[in-house]
Amino acid sequence: MPSNKVTKDFKSLLKNAEVLTYLLVMMITGAFFGLLDLFLFWLLQDLGASKVLMGITVTVGTAAGIPILVASKHIISTLGHANTLILGLAFYVVRMIGYSYIQDPWWCLPFEALECFTVSLMDTASVSYGDTLATPSTIATLQGMYGGLHYGIGRALGSLIGGNLIKVVGIRNTFRGAAGVSAVACILYFFINYNCFRKQQQERRQKAISEKTNKATVTEEKKHTEDK
Repeated sequence: MPSNKVTKDFKSLLKNAEVLTYLLVMMITGAFFGLLDLFLFWLLQDLGASKVLMGITVTVGTAAGIPILVASKHIISTLGHANTLILGLAFYVVRMIGYSYIQDPWWCLPFEALECFTVSLMDTASVSYGDTLATPSTIATLQGMYGGLHYGIGRALGSLIGGNLIKVVGIRNTFRGAAGVSAVACILYFFINYNCFRKQQQERRQKAISEKTNKATVTEEKKHTEDK
């Protein structure tokens, strides 16, 4: 739905603590995405990886994401949006720690396969979560903010901060430091979400189930009437 009061609707989003937390997490994960997207091939090149292997890494990450995308609806409905994002943060820890210790570039492939959780599943959960948090007139606004913070500001911060840290402490220590930041963000987000937003999330889930049940009942009654 179009918004007749864009500024007012925008301010209403910024007054929502759950929305602000969600957007902050999106910016942080965007920084991790930018760090790996720009500097992983640099590490692999230092390890002597061929261009063929670098291409295979993209293939493995993409292929691994297909079954996860197929199952994403079930995963998100089971875990919840926030917990799915927390799972993605946890896998960022595993990926970056793994990359920081490999000596043979081919060992990057198992960690590239985990991209299905940090990119495919996380992106799906992020878009779906934004849709859940927004009102009909603020969906486009919130999705735009998510995209700008994750793929714009967050990714830029990851490349900028990551590049400067690599110059000072090296690429392996930079990945380990990023893994530590991801671990802290994962734990903090878990506790904040559990203690502050769990009640609202349960209410939204119950409302969605109720609406789905009512819709199914109406459809069944309509079908029964038509059969008669």
